[in-house]
Amino acid sequence: MEKRQDRLKKIKDEYDKCIDCNLCTKECLLLQRYGTSPKNILRKMMEGPIDEEMVFSCSLCGHCSKVCPKDVNFRKLFLECRRYIQENKKTFNGVDIHQRLSFSKIFSLERKGKIVFFPGCSLISENPETLMKTYKYLKEKIPSLEIMIKCCGNPTNCLGKKDEFEKRIGHLEKSFQSNEVEEVVVACQNCYMTIKKYMNIKVTSLWTLLDDIGIPEKERSWGPMVFALHDPCPTRYEHDIHESVRNILRKMNINMEEFKNNRENTLCCGAGGMASIFNPKLSLDQMKKRADEVESKWIVTYCAECVNSMKSAGKMSIHILDLIFKERVELEEEKSLIIKWKNRYEFKKDIKELQSH
Repeated sequence: MEKRQDRLKKIKDEYDKCIDCNLCTKECLLLQRYGTSPKNILRKMMEGPIDEEMVFSCSLCGHCSKVCPKDVNFRKLFLECRRYIQENKKTFNGVDIHQRLSFSKIFSLERKGKIVFFPGCSLISENPETLMKTYKYLKEKIPSLEIMIKCCGNPTNCLGKKDEFEKRIGHLEKSFQSNEVEEVVVACQNCYMTIKKYMNIKVTSLWTLLDDIGIPEKERSWGPMVFALHDPCPTRYEHDIHESVRNILRKMNINMEEFKNNRENTLCCGAGGMASIFNPKLSLDQMKKRADEVESKWIVTYCAECVNSMKSAGKMSIHILDLIFKERVELEEEKSLIIKWKNRYEFKKDIKELQSH
């Protein structure tokens, strides 16, 4: 009862702040479809049971609080509701399986070193060949750099499984400590924000690092192609990352188009917060809404999940690492779940073989 009252108080606090200006609903498909106004949604949340479909359909992107003049935060509120649901009704789904496998010894790798490259799960699953080129290049520039293959646990946090997340993030922090890691170079935007928020360790974005040390000098052929740059939503307030990515694209003489909503005003690709798992239709609609902001048929981004989302929306989408390390544009094919796990296993094996020489 106490937890329920606490949850209702948090909802009422947001309700009292809301002035129903509807700025948050302007770009948010979820708020548009689950109520006539934000205040109406909050009223329903106070009066009735939690609408589980609604709270698990949120991408947790934070755009609502970014535009709200009163700092109403649906992201924080919906995440609290997810935690309440998980405490009162234990669930188990594909995300839980993903997390168990990601933290298993089969798919993880630890290395001792003051500075480590932490690529995250998605890049290894989706683009292991380019990722290997990235690691070798970083190793040339920073010989002392090592690599660690693990998960940050963000999917568990998004599910609302607070206790499990704390165990997983604690496990990762112990891994860093036992391997004497002082700095983590991160490629994934969710990993970057998770480590930055929950750990006392220096975290460096791969994009600011590459902007600093430079990118490989090679012939690249783009022709008249124009790439629209999509900023992933987890790092919406990381201005150094935004500028570094744009600097890298300028160094490659990329013809770039900006989204209408960019940098800190960016919108989710549609896959954030596990929304694509719990509400595929709404997620796909958001992917299309986001992709339709630009004229270019080509989209470049610095998140592997965002690459897939823009492909699902009908765009020709590519990861920035492919532009950096390849001579020409080559679209990656859609990969099955089995192939993704196979990629993760073989990447770990290739790294171990590389380090044994």
